[in-house]
Amino acid sequence: MDLDTNGAEILRLFVAGEGPTELLYVALEDTAGNVAIATHAAPETLDPSAWQPWLIPYSDLSGINLDSVRTVYMGVGDRGSPSAGGTGIGFIDDIGFGKPVVVE
Repeated sequence: MDLDTNGAEILRLFVAGEGPTELLYVALEDTAGNVAIATHAAPETLDPSAWQPWLIPYSDLSGINLDSVRTVYMGVGDRGSPSAGGTGIGFIDDIGFGKPVVVE
């Protein structure tokens, strides 16, 4: 999957949830096996009744080839050291990419 088409600059997801005590993360893996991980800055602020945009600048996804993304992983907690348990609920939906909208 080519996420770098037409000058795209951000990955956008919508998130919602309640009471997560662990970080939400998105990891992208390219065809060479390189992985870039972005974490949500404040999962405790998620609202179960309102979807919030999570904009991830491509500068936060360095080390991978955005022209050849093979897999997108989404999860909660420490991807490098997963463990069972935790509390709360989180939802991730509507994945997209492109340029941020400029409002004048």
